[in-house]
Order: sequence, then structure tokens, then C-alpha cells
Amino acid sequence: MFQTMPNNNNENNNTHHSEAVETTSRPHTHNQQPPQKLPAVRVPLNGKYLIEASAGTGKTWTLTGIVLRLLIEAKRAPEHIIATTFTRAAAAEMRERIHARLVDFYQLLQWLNKLQANPETHDILYPQLIGNSAKQHKKTLISASHKIDDEVKSSIKVSPEQRQAREVWLERQASLAGYADLMTDPINSHLLTYLLDNTERYPFIEAIRRTALVLTTLDKLFVGTLDSLSQKWLSEYSAETGYQQGMQISDHEQIVIESIIHDKVRAFHSQMYHQQPEIYALLQHTNRLTAPADHLSVAQKSLQFISTPIETVELGDAIDFEGYQQALARFKNCDLKDVEPYFDKDYRKAQGFTGNASLGTKADRIISIQSAIQQYDMTFFEHLDTEAQKFYDALPHAFLSKEEGGKGFNKGKEAERLAFINLESIQALKALHDYAEHIERYLDSLIEILNRNIALTVRDKLPAILEARRETTFALQMVRLNQALSGKQGERLARYIRHHYPVALIDESQDINGEQARMIERIYINQDHKDAKEASRSFLLLVGDPKQAIYGFRGGDVANYNAMKAHFDNKNMMSLDVNRRSNERLITALNHWFGRSNPTINAEDMITNDTSASQSADQLAQLGKSIYYQHITAANTNTRVSWQQPVIEQGMASSDVVAILPDSPVSVIHLPYNKEAKYNACELTALHIAALLASQQTIEGRPLKPSDIGVLGRRKQELKQVEDMLTKLGVPTLETAETNVFDTVIAADLVALLEAMLRPYRRDIINRVLTSHLYQLSLDEVQALMLSVDADVNNTEVQNPDSEPVELKQRYHDFQTYLKTAANHWQHGGILSALHYVLAYNPMATPKEGKQGQSLWVGLAGLEDGARYLMDLRHLLDILAQHGMHIGEHELLAWYKKNMNSKHTPEWAKQQPLPTESGVQLMTIHKSKGLEFPVVYVVGMDGASPKAGSRNKHNLYLYDHDIDNERTERRLSASAGQPHSKSAKGELSLDYCAQFETTENYEELRRLAYVAFTRASEQLYIVLSDVYSSAGAERKPILKWLDGDNKDKAFTLPERLQDQIGWVEYQTIETAAEAVITTNKQDARATHLSAKATPNPIIRIDYQQAYDQLQHSYFKGWAKTSFTALSRQLSEQSQALAIFDDGIEDELDITDSIIVSENNSSSADQNDGGNGSIITADDIRFRFVKGANAGTFLHQVFEKIDFNNKDKWTAIIDQGIRQYQLPLSYTSAEYQERLQPQSTSDLERELAITGESIESIADNASLAVAHDDLIAWVADVLAAPLLASGQPLQALVPKQRIAELGFNMGLAAGFTPEGINDAFTEHLPDEPEKHIQLTSQYSDYIYRYLRGEIDLVYEYAGKYYVVDYKSNYLGNSLSNYNNESLSAAMNKAGYWLQAAIYQVALHRFLRLRLQNYEGNETQYLGAVEYVFLRGIDSQGLHNYGRIQWQIPFALVDALDKLFGKPTP
Repeated sequence: MFQTMPNNNNENNNTHHSEAVETTSRPHTHNQQPPQKLPAVRVPLNGKYLIEASAGTGKTWTLTGIVLRLLIEAKRAPEHIIATTFTRAAAAEMRERIHARLVDFYQLLQWLNKLQANPETHDILYPQLIGNSAKQHKKTLISASHKIDDEVKSSIKVSPEQRQAREVWLERQASLAGYADLMTDPINSHLLTYLLDNTERYPFIEAIRRTALVLTTLDKLFVGTLDSLSQKWLSEYSAETGYQQGMQISDHEQIVIESIIHDKVRAFHSQMYHQQPEIYALLQHTNRLTAPADHLSVAQKSLQFISTPIETVELGDAIDFEGYQQALARFKNCDLKDVEPYFDKDYRKAQGFTGNASLGTKADRIISIQSAIQQYDMTFFEHLDTEAQKFYDALPHAFLSKEEGGKGFNKGKEAERLAFINLESIQALKALHDYAEHIERYLDSLIEILNRNIALTVRDKLPAILEARRETTFALQMVRLNQALSGKQGERLARYIRHHYPVALIDESQDINGEQARMIERIYINQDHKDAKEASRSFLLLVGDPKQAIYGFRGGDVANYNAMKAHFDNKNMMSLDVNRRSNERLITALNHWFGRSNPTINAEDMITNDTSASQSADQLAQLGKSIYYQHITAANTNTRVSWQQPVIEQGMASSDVVAILPDSPVSVIHLPYNKEAKYNACELTALHIAALLASQQTIEGRPLKPSDIGVLGRRKQELKQVEDMLTKLGVPTLETAETNVFDTVIAADLVALLEAMLRPYRRDIINRVLTSHLYQLSLDEVQALMLSVDADVNNTEVQNPDSEPVELKQRYHDFQTYLKTAANHWQHGGILSALHYVLAYNPMATPKEGKQGQSLWVGLAGLEDGARYLMDLRHLLDILAQHGMHIGEHELLAWYKKNMNSKHTPEWAKQQPLPTESGVQLMTIHKSKGLEFPVVYVVGMDGASPKAGSRNKHNLYLYDHDIDNERTERRLSASAGQPHSKSAKGELSLDYCAQFETTENYEELRRLAYVAFTRASEQLYIVLSDVYSSAGAERKPILKWLDGDNKDKAFTLPERLQDQIGWVEYQTIETAAEAVITTNKQDARATHLSAKATPNPIIRIDYQQAYDQLQHSYFKGWAKTSFTALSRQLSEQSQALAIFDDGIEDELDITDSIIVSENNSSSADQNDGGNGSIITADDIRFRFVKGANAGTFLHQVFEKIDFNNKDKWTAIIDQGIRQYQLPLSYTSAEYQERLQPQSTSDLERELAITGESIESIADNASLAVAHDDLIAWVADVLAAPLLASGQPLQALVPKQRIAELGFNMGLAAGFTPEGINDAFTEHLPDEPEKHIQLTSQYSDYIYRYLRGEIDLVYEYAGKYYVVDYKSNYLGNSLSNYNNESLSAAMNKAGYWLQAAIYQVALHRFLRLRLQNYEGNETQYLGAVEYVFLRGIDSQGLHNYGRIQWQIPFALVDALDKLFGKPTP
């Protein structure tokens, strides 16, 4: 165990930081053996070391302390040190802490320097000088210039007693001077001891000067992520790595990846279609043909593990189609008479069939199998019903004896089994089963080969395509660096890097990926140390906690950590196992939870993988391969929350409060399975939180606040439910903002400042900076400055140097000089050096204002939103520090502007909440890593870990491949397993790879739980729900920790935990929590009424008249609205479905509420009863690109083309494809041929717009295939009869139709959107699915106009009809566009409201144009019809893709009156 590690006085004791260390005083036990030194103190400062730090044990404190030792004790230059961590936010925190600790130590040095200036203190400070030979040098010994010979040096030593006496005396003096916290910091104490013991070699004056110098040059110390480090090194060693300067991190690599996949999938389909049509037909009819989107996860995983080998896939023997047909014919011809006796239950029993086995109970389903073969022929196995499938799957087991693992027959019935399997029908079906099984395995292998080829192609082509655009990704940069580090030249580069950066501290090393691990190994671990000088200079420290390795989905692999760990000697590995975050009772409860109630295994044995220790670790403590929870002790022995105090201290708490708040620091909130329960797990969590806050509990004597509570979940959906319920209960919540920090006011001010540094002569830029929040000059002041500069350029009259114009002119020139100086700092010292300079003082402040010398920080803090500005500025500085140290000034400015214009908000750019903001904090467990909260609720941990391959049919599986008996290698496999693979038990397994990844998912979920549980400092609540089924129980870690088995559906508390873990049932919380909340509201109401009843001598002003005046006279600006804008006010149920941009309404995802036909290959679907053309799943209408651009393109085509002049369609389509940046493969052959003669660079620029590759348009023979398909699709739409009039679009002459009819309907001043709700309800009583629920929204403006555009209005037989085109994708079958599906789509998207608005617009239009319209409206108003373009088949019989609504005129009239007319 290690001694208590106190915090220094400037450490922010914010409960949001996991490594905050509680400030305590160390007890002095002079008569006892001193405890072992902390790793931060005892680790040598050369060599390589590993520290495993459990959660809350002071990892960051240890790291920053070692950095302080390196800078002061080892005299390392900041520019020779690199420190890396996992995220930019963590890097910013580490940088801040290093700076804070340096400042603290500098203050301590100055204090001690003053203290030792008194000669009377020398005896206690320098006991080594007490002696005759030393006293003569006593006065000069502490000066920097003093020399002492080696003989005297070797004779001067400090005894342990003298050192301890000095330490006690210093702590007493520091306490008197107010430096107690600084003095008791073990690192500070160690450094002072080192300086005092070695004052002849390292005088105090030198230490003070060095600390001050380090503070001014600390920006040169690299603190960042490994990705940004690789970018820095590639830039610095570009000659050795071949790295191109000016490369940008791509924001569009996903588009390039999709383009590469598209080409591979299309080539695969084409190859199968032309070269192996029979196999293509099988792929199509078994639904195995894929779209590019199906393979995205494969491509992403191949890039996450970019250097991991991908196993080849064995295709197996070719399909014997002739034999298969013969087998089909043989079974078709069976009359099944020989099997009929087995349909009888008693006969089966007599024949020895197992009672409930599917082989017997489903025997009669053999008839269904024969029927499926008659109907579907070669693909019958894809169309079996559930019961038939059970018999079909059970049949092969009947052909195995009991000894061989057979099933279906009782023991001792071998003769009966042989009789059954020798039946003609059974033999024929078994032969057919074998053929079908081989076909399925062959088809699956084809797709697996395609997946592997896609993965390899993406790896190969992505770097080249991006580099041609001068772009790259962080992962590809790491690959390039590792390529440069390979071979003999790589060894030389590694030596260069070690020479310039001999010190490396790698934090969060358990989460590194394979490329990052390879880089660390090649530079710092695999060095041979032939050069003794280099060995003495180098220092590597890995810090991590394999128990917190939870980023497998990002490519993080704890196996990399274990591989690097094998390079360290046991003596060079240490651990931190004293928790300084949580109270002792909570830690004890977690020790019991993880099966480590006693320190039976020594921490040092565990970290060094001692065999005996590993063998004694049980399943409760195991969190992965060679990863175990270890017994933890707590430094904090006292609890801080009131409900955990003894009953006497708690006071008279109500029974309801006691019921919901057990005094156990770890409690389970349990929900039994009950469909009728009032609350689900998330809602009950919110109810408990509300009751906890309402019960008036305290923490450290102050009231418990919402911000003291953190809710952690596995998924955002769970957190959203908790948030919604908390909102209903009136409890404030605080989530990470979605605002991009680059979209803030300060970001705009900062970019102006950066531009001014680079262009200090540009007046417009300088004027923008001066009026920013940074310098806060008014326009009048800036104008006066400009006039003073322009004044009397030609005036020769001598002016008074003290006059105001001269002073203003001088201030302006001083500001320009200030900007130039900052630019010089930027060029030579980096962006942080420049920004620290400009932010340190404000040259525009004057003595008259009393702000001279004031920093920009102080000026910002004085503004109304100063706290927000300061937080955003600090955030931006951290981002610039990460990105700006390895690129030029103009490149950095361009990158900054690019982020300002980006619509994407990466995690690191999200605006950070203010520390003063209060609310329950909700976040995913992954995001909570590194944070802490007094009270933590964990939801969603009762679920199972994902089964590999369950979420997607297309995968790459990560597994360990055995190289020999001792070594394994990480590999990827496109198949779940291969026959030659072996599972952990040694038997052959066809899904070994999937099993391996499933096991790793389970272990990672266990580690995720560990991370969640260790976020709490005082109280942990684990919310668990029972389930209906035990499915997946073997993958539920919680069930294992509660001593359950794989058949359990309910959670129970085992006996071993009953003394440590609290247990609160659903019913208790439901009744007691509601009672607590109600009582709290009643008390608050009574207090309020009592306050009102008390006479108040204060005279209150009645503002009611003023409020009334504001209601009538307050000016609100005008605004336009539209269906798109109104859809934002849909009720909460539909609000997530609302369309937020007129241009992208057809991109709305409305498929999840629509029943998609499972039988996409049925003849009724695809052949439409045999009277239409075959519409396959890969038809143009289903595979045509989706998205806003595609929808706008299709609208434009139908707007511009002449319905009856097909020859002119090509030009319009080519223009639209280019305009909306769609794949060029959809253009005509002529257009593509015009591209090919261009130079390669020109063609690449052309294709870069769409993200296509040259190969995708290189085949002349197929240039126009997609274009011709598109033409045919458009013609099909035009030929399809409309439902409302029976006329096809192509039959409408131009004078009968108006395309894109725009309207701006005037609205009354009193119009409110909520009135539409009542109109729909009143006039559509029998159609509730069309009812609209618009919620009220406060705004500072009134709607004055309702605008929109109708795709088509046409006249037929005296009636006027509305047509609206929709390009929404509802599925890859025409039946997905039937009337039921379209109605569901209309309901979900709120298109009924859009239709009604269009009809009112047409109504007003016709009222102005037709003389006898009024009174005869129903004679003229036709239906509104929606044409879903992807579902149209002109020759079909089902009228798919079209839906009409004849809107009752009463509703149209009511809406017209509701909209009203604009008033003057």
C-alpha cells in the first residue's frame, strides 16, 4: 500500500475530474517504519517503466508529478519531453495541471529561499554542513558559483533522522506561512529534499531560475494525443518519411470510402450477372445481393485495424447444378406415403422418437417442404415456414448415432433410427439438404470474399485518393509513420526521434490501437541501448489501466497493451491501488462485488501476471484475458452525504425517505418484470433522483444539488428517457452541448485576431479586431483612430505631442507593433506563444479608463457573458495547441476557417458547459471516463453484450491466430470461422472467430461496468430490470456478479453481498418517492403561503398595467413560415421526424414505421401478376442515390423536361447530375466520353466533386447503362396513370399544367399554428390518423406569410389537381409502396398537413382566376396526389407508388379562414 497522496492548494477539487486528489495531512508516525514511497517519487528518471493505475488512484497526479521531477530534478528541457493521452480534452487538462504544479512549486521555492536567507535556519536545512570542514564554507555554499571538491562532496551526507526532523520543521513553517498544502504534496516534498540534500551541486538560486525559465518555455513541451504526435513527427521529419507538407485532415473520407465500395459492389454484380448467371440468380432470390451501404462497417473496421492481416476465405467446391436439379426432382416425385405413419404421435413414440424433439413433432411439415420446392424450386430453403424449418434443421441429426452426437431418438432405438433414415423420402430430403447446405455455404463464402476484397481495396486506394487531394486521416498518418520506421532506415529515423525527444510519457495506454502500439515499440521499446549515453538520457513511462479498456469499437485493443507490457521487467512495473476518490464504505462494497473482499492477491503480483495470483483469481474479478480487479483500499474514511450518516446524525427522517435511501453506499434499484408497471427503468431512475433532491439531503453540510448527480448509460436512448422524465418532474438537467465552439462569438473574434497578426496593415481587419469582445472599442472610437491616422498627412504644421489626435495615432501604431510582435512569436514559438503574448495585456486600454496593463482575460471576465466567453476561449486555445504546433501560420488559419464553415461538429469541438451551470448530468459511460460525481446512477448495464455478427450480416471478426504453442497474432476474418479453426476447448468450430469476438465483447462490457461503478465518490445506484426471457443470459455480466446462471430471468442479491449492497424494489420507490415529492411540494406551498400571509412593510409596485400595455403594444417582427417550418412544431411523438430544411424533405427516414414485405422476391411483387416488367431489388429506382441532392435533382427533371420529347431529356439529366454532384455514371455516354480524353489530373478534379474513381467510368461498354436505366425510370413515371384523374403525366399537354407553382399566402396578424389542430380534428372526425398536433412555441415575431411551391398543378375535365413528387426510399420492392405503406409514410412525415396547405393555396389561386368559382368550389377542386417516384411501375396492376386525398372542402374553407388575410 502507498501513503496518502495529498493535493496541492491550487488543484481544482472539481468532482468532474477523476484524478482530483483530496487534500489531507499526512500523519507523522515517527516510531513506525515509514510507508513505501509513491511510484511518482520512487520511479527513476531514466529507463522504461509501467504503472497500472486503478480508477481514482491518482493517475494524472502521478503523471504530472513525474513531469515536474523531470523538469526540475532531472533538468530535462521541455522541448525534449512528450506526454500523450487519449483525448484532446484530457490533454488540455494535463497541460493545465503541469502548469499549475510548476507555479505552485515556484511559489514554494521562493518562500523557502526567503526562509533560508536567515542564517539561523541553516542548521536544520543543511545538517550536512554541521562539522568543522563544512562550516568554513557554510555562507558561500548556497551560492550558484561555489565549488567543492569531490572528497568533501562524498563525505557530506544527511542521515534519515536529520531528514525527517527537517521535514517536520518545514511542514510547521509552511503551515504558519500558509503553504501547508504545497509542502505536504509528496512531489514538492521530494524535490525540496533533493535540492536541500544536493545544494552544492544544485543551488536554490539555480532551481528558482530554472523553474522560472521552464514556466516561460512550457509551451514547447508536447502534450497531446498520439494521433497529433504522429502528425507532428511526419511534418518535422518529412524528408525521412516522404510526408507532403500542407496535408489536411480530410472531412470527406467517408464519401471516398463509399465510392470505392460502390465500384467494387457494382463490379461484383456485373461479373456474376454476365459470367455466372445461375449463381447471380441464386444470390438475387436468396436476398444475398448487397448494396454499398451494407459493406460500410467492413470498410471501417478494416481501417481501424489497418495493418492487421485479413484471412483468406475458402470458397469450396463449385455448385453441382445438375446434381442439385436431380435431387430436387427426386424429392418432388416422392409421394411421402412412407413417412405418413410418423405423423401419428403414438406411432412415433413406439418408434423411439424423443418426445418434444422437432424431428418427430414436426414430421408432418415435410409436406410443406415439398410444396415450397414446387413453388420456389432451387431457392426453396429461403421460403420455409417456421415449423417446416425446425424439421428441416433437425433432419441431419437423425443420421448420427447417439455416440456421434445424434438427436431425435431415445437411447436403445438404433434399429428404429436406421429404419427411419432409410426411408426413400427421408433419403431424398437428406440428399437435397446436403446440396442446399453446400449452396448456402458457397453463396455466403462469395459474399465473404467480396467483403474481404472491399476491405483490402479500401486500405489500398483510400490513401492514394486522399493524397491526390492533399488530404489524409489520422489513421493513415500513423501508418505512414510506421512505414518510415520499418527497416534499417526506420531504425535511423527512430534514433533521430529519440535524440530529439528522449522522454515519453504515454497515458491511457490500454486504449491504443495497433498502429500506435507499433510506433511506440519501434521508437522507445525496441531500442538496443548500444549507446550508453543515449540509454542514460531515454525515459519511457507507460501509464494505463487495462480494467478501463472500453474503446474496442474505435479500434482500441487491450491486447496491444498486454503485448507492450511483456517487454517490461517485473521490477520496472508498479501499481496504484489506494483510491482517493471514493469513500471507504463504497470501495469495500465494490471489493465484495468484484470478489475481492480481502487482499488475497498482492497488487504487485497481479500486475506482473504472477502465475499463482492469476490462478487464484475467480470469475468475479476477471475483466478480460489476464485482466483482474484487484483489492483496493480507500484513503477517504469519512462519508460526506447525510443519508449514510448514523441514525442519530441523520435526524428525524421520514419513513418514506428511509425506504428509498438505504444507507448502503452501493444500492440496486430493482424492477421486476411487469408489463403493467407505471414506470420503466429510466423513468423510475428519474423519479428516484427527484425524490432524493426533494428529501433535502446534504453533502458536506450543504444541500445536495442536481449537479452533484450523474446518470450514466450505455446508450443515448436510455439517457433521453431519463432526461424527459426529469424535465416532467421539474428537475434541471445538463447535457454536453451540441453547439460547435467554432460557431461562437469568441471563435469569430479569435479568427479576426489571427488574421490581424498575419496582416497588420489591413485596416478592415484591424477595425474588426478592435470592435471585438477582446478589445471592446466602439465604432466611434475606431473611427476616431482612423481619422487620426489619416489626418494631416500633408499638414506640415507642428502638433503638440500631447494632443489627442497624436495620442490616438500613436496608440494605433502601437497596436500594429503589438500585432507584428505576436506574429513573430507565432513564427518562432508557435501559436500558443503568440496568443499568450496578445492575451497578456491590452495595448488599447488607457490610464483614463483605469485599465492600463489589464489583460484581455480580465476584460472578457467583466462582460455580461464573460464566463461563457472565457470558457470558449480556453477551449479554442486547447484546440489550437493540439493542431497548431506542426503546421504553418497560414495553414492553421485556413484550417480554423474550415472548421468555422463546417456543418459537422466533432466531439472535441462541442462547446463545454460552464462550471456554474447546475443540473443532473447525463452522459454515456464512455464519455464519463475520467470524470467523477458524488452520486451516480447507472442504467442499461442489465443488458447483454452484443453477439458478434448479430447486428450486421457483413462483418470482419477480430480473433487470435495461433502462430505456435506460445505465440498468437491478431487477425481479421470475413467469415465467422473456418473448418480448420479451433475453439478454446479444442474441438473444431465453424464460428470460432465469431465466438472469439463475442467473448471479447462480453469482457469489454464487464470493463464498461467497472468504469461506470468507479465514477461515484459517495453513492452508487445500479438500476436493474428483470426480463421475460432468459435469452442472452450467458452474456450478461451483472447476472454473473449476482451469482445467477444462464437460465435466470430475474436478478436477486446473493448472500455474499447482502451486508454490503442495498436493495430497493420498484414498489417501494413508486410509492415512497411519489410521497416524498408530494410532501416537498406541500411544504414549499405552505412556506409560500405563510410568507404571503406575513405582513410585509415593503411597498411592491404593481406592474400589471405595464404588462397589459406590452401585450397590446409590444412590436413583433414579421416572418414567413412554410410546411417545413410548421413541422418543427409537431407534437413530441412526431417532433423527431420533422423536416428541418425545405430542400431535404425527401431525405426524411420514414421506413422504420412502415411494414416492409419480407417476401421481396414473390411473383406478385416483382412481376405484378405476370403482366408487367420484372422490377428487381437492384433496379435503378431502388439503387439510385438517396439524399437531399438526389431528391432535388429528380424534382428538377420533372419540372424541366418535355413530357413527350424524350430526345431532350439527356441534356437536362446531364446538367442536373453535374449541378447536384451526383455520380457521373448516371450521365450519358457522350458526356462521359468527353471526360475521358482529358488529362488525368483534370479528370481527377472532375471526379473529386462526386467522390468517384477513374475505374468506375473506365468501361466504355457500360458507360450509358445507368443513364439508360434512369431514362427508362422517368418514362415509366410519366406513363403511369394518376389515381385522381386516370391520366398519365405524359398525356397532359403543357397548357393544362403548371410546374413549380410558388405561393406566398398572406396570414392574419392573429394567426397561430396551433389552431390547425382543431380544424383537422373537427373536420376529419373519422380519420384520426390524419390529425395534426402542433405544439405552441413562443417567438418574438408573428407569421405574416405562408410560402411554398407545388410541384405540379394540372387541369382535367374541368377539375384542378395537385401533384407532389416524393423520392423517399421505403424499400427495394414495389410492395413497399402499396397504399398501406404510403399511408404510414404520410402519417409519419405529416404530409397530410402539407397537402392541406397546398389545397388552400390552390383554392385562393382559383378564387382569383375563375369567375364562377365561389359557391362551386367542389366542382373545381380535385384531389391532392402524392407520387412516390421509387414505387412507380406503369405496367403494374396495383397502382403502387401513388396515393390521393380528396380533401373535404369544409376543411379547406376552415383553414382558409384560420389563415385569414394580412392587415395593413
